[in-house]
Amino acid sequence: MSTPYRLWEIQDRSNTGPFCEEGEFLPKIFAPKLKELVKKYQIQYDPKNPVPSDDHLADRVWQAGWELYREVGLYNTDTHRIIKVSDQEIKEALYMHPGQYWVGAGKDAVLWKHRQVEDRKPPFCLFSPDCTCSEELHYSMCLAYLKEPLLDGFCAPILEESMGQKISSASPFEINGCTQHIYNLRLAAKQVGRPGTFFVAVGTAEHDSGQIAVSNNEWGVRTTDARIIGTLTEFKTANTLLNRVVHCAQYGCYAGNLTGAIYGGWCGGSEGVAVATVAYSLNGLLAYGAIFNQHFPFHLNWGSNTTRELLWSIAVAGQALSRNSKLLYTSNGFSNAGPMTEMAVSYTHLRAHETPEHL
Repeated sequence: MSTPYRLWEIQDRSNTGPFCEEGEFLPKIFAPKLKELVKKYQIQYDPKNPVPSDDHLADRVWQAGWELYREVGLYNTDTHRIIKVSDQEIKEALYMHPGQYWVGAGKDAVLWKHRQVEDRKPPFCLFSPDCTCSEELHYSMCLAYLKEPLLDGFCAPILEESMGQKISSASPFEINGCTQHIYNLRLAAKQVGRPGTFFVAVGTAEHDSGQIAVSNNEWGVRTTDARIIGTLTEFKTANTLLNRVVHCAQYGCYAGNLTGAIYGGWCGGSEGVAVATVAYSLNGLLAYGAIFNQHFPFHLNWGSNTTRELLWSIAVAGQALSRNSKLLYTSNGFSNAGPMTEMAVSYTHLRAHETPEHL
């Protein structure tokens, strides 16, 4: 299923769902239910084992995530209504998900498939340098990433300015910046001989107008590409995001769901982040029609997710999704150490010399 589940029935719930003041949603509905489910399913973080392999734990996290999404739903900050779904609707949407998609075009098309726990098949590699960069560097950075043989898909750096003018949300400058962004991507892909590369584009678009403006199969974002649509932390959306959902469905391109559960925020600790990550994946499928979920849970204080506490959450959530569904799932890894620092370089050097048996 690459179209939002029962598109207009779900959209209509932004107007007809239960009313709730925004200030009450997180403290009175979301946080208490999440805390209750962590206790109910006996989910407990083990600091001595940041990458656990407990199948029973993973299955409990899946059940808790399912129940959290069913009970809490998705809050629309514009209408102050909660979009809720039933068990039957979740089951039907999961049944319809094929577990694989051809993405990209022509000789550069790649089959993105669901992977089992400890799967020996090579993973799909989506390169995503989540950083802003200057107009002068943007094209050369795109070119450098697209040269990498392991790359299956690419989400390019974000432009800070275009034609020497700062890009601001929902302005003509944003539309212009988004146009330059996709032009740089298309030209770079063509020049390295990979014109049909799968793009998740365009990150420069903060507002729906910028994203919609570059939908074009000739020079812009194609129907073989994807858009990433965010979920506001925690479990909130807005009309500008739902506009993108409808546009992707009607234009015919793929969509991905971007989420970032906060460790130390309304999710609480590692256990709550893991459960919320599973619930976000179900929301991405039903409310956004996402073919994949891209998660970046992060630490409230450190801003990274490579701490022991969050490695545990990411590992458990990934195992839960792999064991209990066919959903496609990626996770952004953010470190506190910057590029070319001793910590980052040492880790990269170590991974580069591991054999396939170690990976």
